[in-house]
Amino acid sequence: VVSTQSTGNTRDISVILSIIRDLYVEVQGGRREVLDVILPKLIPGHFIHGPKIIFHILDSNDMIRSVLNFELDKLTSNSNVIENDINYSDIGIVYYDFNVEPLVKEIVDTRCNDSDDKIGMCAGAYSYSSEWQAVIVLHRVFEYLDESELRALYLMISRACLYCSVFLVSGRDNTLEGNRFMLALLDKVRDHAFIQYH
Repeated sequence: VVSTQSTGNTRDISVILSIIRDLYVEVQGGRREVLDVILPKLIPGHFIHGPKIIFHILDSNDMIRSVLNFELDKLTSNSNVIENDINYSDIGIVYYDFNVEPLVKEIVDTRCNDSDDKIGMCAGAYSYSSEWQAVIVLHRVFEYLDESELRALYLMISRACLYCSVFLVSGRDNTLEGNRFMLALLDKVRDHAFIQYH
């Protein structure tokens, strides 16, 4: 399966996008009127193979800094996460919750301080025309999943060509356990992604 929007997604990214799309149909109660516009349909075709998506499950914002730095270190070292050389400008950090923007900016500024090679960062709602080789998604988990949360997750993951790491961050009042659709999503992607609890 390859996205009709971008031919750059790897097979596992495309499969996960299809799973999110199917879950969106379930949340919508089967309404499909604008589905192809909101979440482009994936069609059979050729794909590139890449590393599996990693879902980091975090209980709070407190873990974001260390796990984000770990992911960035992994991408920019010679660890062969992606066979090609990765520069900072090949990495995008896309977030759903504006509360993490100052933290993301601080980390990006610290890493890219003396370089013209910058890590891209933007709010998920503004990432429609963005695409990077590697994408790190920071997504706040709400207790009750609604369609906008699935659309946002689909959009942010689809910005990745070769590598994607998704942070699902719970808050004080919003736990992953309280969100049955997000739990269903994690269950459905289990064969196509690594899921790591922190």
